[in-house]
Amino acid sequence: MLPPSNSLRAHYVRALSIGLLAILLAFPFLSPRAGQSASSYQPAPLPEQISRLTAEADLIVRGRVIAGTSGWNKDHSAIVTRNTVRVAYVVAGDQFNGSQNEIVIYTLGGELPAEGIGLGVPHAAHLELGAEVLLFLRADSDRSGFTVAEGKEGVLTIAGDQVTNDAWPGGRALPPLMDKIIGAAAVQAMPVRLPADWQAREAVQQATRVTESLPPHTPNTFVDVGIHWPGNAPTVQYVVNINTGQADQGDGSADDFLRAVLQAAQTWNNVSSADFTFEYRGETVITELGDANGRNEVIFATAGRDGTLGQTRFWYNPDTATVLEADIWFNDSYAWDATGAPTDNEIDLQSVALHEFGHWFVLGHDSDAAAIMYYAMSPGQIKRTLYSSDIDGITSIYPCENQPCSGEAPPTTTMTVTPVAVIPTDMPTVTPAFTPTETPLDVPTEAPTIEPTTPVTATTKPPEPTPIISEPTLTPTPVITATITPTVGPTATPGIDPTEPPPAPTAGATETVTPTPEPPAEQAEIRPDEESTVHFGNDAERPALEIDVPAGAVDQPTTLGYTSLPSPPVGSDAGIYAGVRFRLSARQDDDWTNDLHFDAPLRFTLAYPEPEGDADETDLTLYRLESSDGSWQRAACGDEAVAGTDNQVISEVCNNGEFALFFSAAEDASDGVFLPLIRR
Repeated sequence: MLPPSNSLRAHYVRALSIGLLAILLAFPFLSPRAGQSASSYQPAPLPEQISRLTAEADLIVRGRVIAGTSGWNKDHSAIVTRNTVRVAYVVAGDQFNGSQNEIVIYTLGGELPAEGIGLGVPHAAHLELGAEVLLFLRADSDRSGFTVAEGKEGVLTIAGDQVTNDAWPGGRALPPLMDKIIGAAAVQAMPVRLPADWQAREAVQQATRVTESLPPHTPNTFVDVGIHWPGNAPTVQYVVNINTGQADQGDGSADDFLRAVLQAAQTWNNVSSADFTFEYRGETVITELGDANGRNEVIFATAGRDGTLGQTRFWYNPDTATVLEADIWFNDSYAWDATGAPTDNEIDLQSVALHEFGHWFVLGHDSDAAAIMYYAMSPGQIKRTLYSSDIDGITSIYPCENQPCSGEAPPTTTMTVTPVAVIPTDMPTVTPAFTPTETPLDVPTEAPTIEPTTPVTATTKPPEPTPIISEPTLTPTPVITATITPTVGPTATPGIDPTEPPPAPTAGATETVTPTPEPPAEQAEIRPDEESTVHFGNDAERPALEIDVPAGAVDQPTTLGYTSLPSPPVGSDAGIYAGVRFRLSARQDDDWTNDLHFDAPLRFTLAYPEPEGDADETDLTLYRLESSDGSWQRAACGDEAVAGTDNQVISEVCNNGEFALFFSAAEDASDGVFLPLIRR
């Protein structure tokens, strides 16, 4: 086996970073208990923030953004921007050719004026033309370029000797910050390349700047990104799919999950000083968010533990700066709670939904940690009350002329959540400049009962303030000259800021996973408090699979079972089958399942046969069969590498099930990051 690559170099350290230590390192702010006031939110020490960013980066550079070109990704589901950054100097990392002076960085979002369409992703990294930046980057394994580690958090803006971003809205002095980066790089065994004369180079860079950097965030102010729904009193209709396997599993019924989403929307409706209404229009069976289709959808998506709890995308008309559609997905790879009593390892769904709905109309991030629109959130934390700056934000954008204005509550008929295949006809009131992919139909508007709440006024300060976030105005790159298909964001695992869940290839297969498989011939037990290594398969009929299991991966003794499988049926459209297919079953309490989620990623080292012809082994990718729809989706929730000389694929995996190796084309990056979480 080859030694770990740069992208895997910290695997063993990360695998042990579970529990409190991982939370401290992974969150910009510590996790307060429910009921604490806003004054108890304390920033994590700067070294911890720098350590986390450095651990997720392959390259740290100082430079200036000099160009950006936007275009559709390969499956026309998202707009991505190809940014060019002129490098002033390299701080750390070995992923940069010294003879180069420019690098390419792919980010999610952008606009295509010729087509009358733009995509905004509040938590994704955005590189402003002319900005002076310090960047934490991940190498793009599929093309010569990079993506930004931790999304927006991995972009630091420099003005003079001060550095700002969402995590440090008040600014940090550059020299001591650079010292901390160098120290963190040394801990991560990342080559330090900061030139001895870096401060002199910095002075030259500042003297030749072509534009002023964005000003620091101002606390206690909302952020209006300048794109709004049309009309003075818009009513925005939306549909929901509670397509999560976590419902009815002890942390809330399907009705509870739906109620949490509806209650979050209703909280915004109750602002009496604003004239804006969310209107629930029923259920949908949509399980993937593609390009703009004229519907406002809220769904769950299995995105891997890449730092993303949830993400909002809004499509807009660049000419009129009006929203055409907004969508939300919640990352089903994390543990959700809809009962109002999340544990220290669970995320309160209503709190996250409240934040994401704030992006729908369209608020940016607030730098005050008490605001709902603050960019980060911790496990176990409950934030369900709008802060004064949240109220000021919606009131400023959609003012109520004759107060009070308060949106009507959804119908109070209690219902059992059963997704239907139809969608309302009158969803958005705006006709997009594109053709919807389906013709919507009428759907019932019944919803679970939600508790009525008192309308919130602009002068009402909630008893337990919740934060809001200030972020630079989203201005997607205006120059579009060609269609590009970059991969944005790694396939690693959680936040709102760095990368969104990779939309796996659409599978043509209709095969589904058997929920209760026959007991496998090869079995091995793993325990919650032990690190272990499991070996399966060792002959021509059964490809060898080695699994490194970190402590904390399961919460009870679990038996893993390995079964080698024949080739998948033709037409499974994940790529060219590479000759390896197997099932990893799991048994807890005498029940076998193919849908167990591991609390910490397992590290697969999978042997594969020597490919025939001139196949490029670097294109080998491990896929997992989705039990819900029979589609093949990329299995890695963390790092993945190919050790070609040893014929091995090394992949971090968060779910068991049925797997297969394919030679696949590079996937586009469609991950964005919201609310930092435990990463590996």
